[in-house]
Amino acid sequence: MNLTICQLLIFVAYVTYITYRFGVLPSISESHYKLNEFRQGYFFTIFCWALATTMVLQSDQSSPLYFFSGMGLAFVGAATHFKWNGAHTNIIHYLGAFVGIVSAFAALYFESNMWHPATLFALITALIVLFKIKNATFWIEIVAFLIIITGLFIR
Repeated sequence: MNLTICQLLIFVAYVTYITYRFGVLPSISESHYKLNEFRQGYFFTIFCWALATTMVLQSDQSSPLYFFSGMGLAFVGAATHFKWNGAHTNIIHYLGAFVGIVSAFAALYFESNMWHPATLFALITALIVLFKIKNATFWIEIVAFLIIITGLFIR
């Protein structure tokens, strides 16, 4: 429970800070570029690695899924220049985000028998895309986090 509270505080603090400072961005990852203009891009890496560490520690050791989720987030924090395709940084960043999110939902399902979070996420994501919500990736990331963190509290 304490880890989940830490995750919630880390996420809320960072997202509140970047939206207060820059407004709603196309994605949370975009904050790296905005912060980099002030030589503070490393805040994004610290944010990702803090979430990654707390996610890895969520595991009850019955499966590696929370570990995979945390490692996906760690790769996002390491491959911050997602607009650059040199050294395949863009691929590493997007693949890390995908693995981080999908593994968290899979962990909730396989470790806690909770299928509702993934279903709700798919439904809301479809609505965001269908209605062409501005900065869709940002809102999809917010929804993913909120649903995953709620699942972690409930489990």
